[in-house]
Amino acid sequence: GYADALLTRAVLLAENNQFGPAVIAWDSLKRNDNRIIRYMAEMSKRILLLESGMINELSETELYGYSRYKVSTGDSLQFNKILEKISSDDLRARAILDRTEKLFRLDHLTEAITVFKKLEAIPISDEKLFQSISLLELRMLAARRELSLLAKQINIGFRFDGLHSADKKYFTALLSVSDTAKARTNFEWILNNNPLYEDGMIAAADFFRDRTTDKLKAYKILSEALHANPASVKILKNYIREATRLGFTDFASVALDDLRKVLPEQEVRAFASKLVVPPVN
Repeated sequence: GYADALLTRAVLLAENNQFGPAVIAWDSLKRNDNRIIRYMAEMSKRILLLESGMINELSETELYGYSRYKVSTGDSLQFNKILEKISSDDLRARAILDRTEKLFRLDHLTEAITVFKKLEAIPISDEKLFQSISLLELRMLAARRELSLLAKQINIGFRFDGLHSADKKYFTALLSVSDTAKARTNFEWILNNNPLYEDGMIAAADFFRDRTTDKLKAYKILSEALHANPASVKILKNYIREATRLGFTDFASVALDDLRKVLPEQEVRAFASKLVVPPVN
C-alpha cells in the first residue's frame, strides 16, 4: 500500500523476466502524475515489447535497457553488437556491469569475469557507477578466495558506507579466518542482520561447518538463507550440496526441483551429476 508499490512491482517483474505482467504494470504507470515515471513507463514498455530485429531503431538509453532485460546471458553475440552501438562510456560500462552481476548471481563466475574485463579500457566519469564496479570486483575476488588481492583492492580506498555493512563484515571475516574469534563475530553479524546476503551466508556455513559441535549448523544456516532467498541459485546449490552430504536426500530433491525453475535443465543435470552422496552405513 505504499506510494511506490506499483513502480517497485513493475521493476521487479521485469528484473525477473516476467515480461507479460511487467508490461501490464508499466502500462498502468503511464498515467502517473510524475513526469519521470511516465517516461520510464513508456520506455520500459517499448523495450519489453521489442523484437530483436528492431534494435537498430533504438536510442542508446533504450539499447541499454534492451541489453539489461531482453538479451539472455547465453547470447554474448547480441550483447557485443549492442555494446558497439552505445557510444556513451558510462552507459556502455553500466551495461557491462549489469551483465556481469547477472552472471555472478547465476553462479557463472568464470563467464562473469570474462565480461567484467571489458571494463578495463572504458573511462568512467560517474563516481557512483565506479563504486558499484569496484564493489563487484571485490565480491568476485572474495568468491574466488583471492584474499591477498582482495585486501590490496580494499586498501586502495574503497569507501564502505551504511549500505555496504554486510560486504564489509563479509570481507573482514574472510580476511581474518586465522583469527577465529574475529571471523566468528563478523559471520554472526551477517547471520543475525542480513540473511539475504547470499555470499556471506554461504561463507558463514562453510566457516561454522568444522568449527562447532553442532553437525547441523551449516545446514541450518543454509536453510535460513533459502527461506529468506528461495530463488537464489547460489543458495539453492549450496543447500542441495549440504543436504546431500548429510543424507537428507528428500530435501535435496525438492530443492533440486526448485533449481530447475531458475536454471536450464542441462545445467541442473550437470550440477546434480557432481553431487557427492554419503556412503550407506
